[in-house]
Amino acid sequence: MSSPKIEFKWVNDELELWEITQKLILEYTASLDLDLSFQNFSEEIANLKEKYGRSQGSVLLVLLLDNQQEFWLFIVFKPILVN
Repeated sequence: MSSPKIEFKWVNDELELWEITQKLILEYTASLDLDLSFQNFSEEIANLKEKYGRSQGSVLLVLLLDNQQEFWLFIVFKPILVN
């Protein structure tokens, strides 16, 4: 049995990685069974790159390849402003 392979991918300007991120977020939020409209979710998901691109934060995708299966994880970093 081989060890799983792990890849880390910073989502910068690659459209494909932004599309993967959007898909993962939509799948995750669908599993919550919550109405996120109070957070302007549809606007946020439509503008991921502008909201979480380099100037506003960062997104890290983690890909785990194990026995011909892919598992994806996303981590979103956003600056916290402290007064």
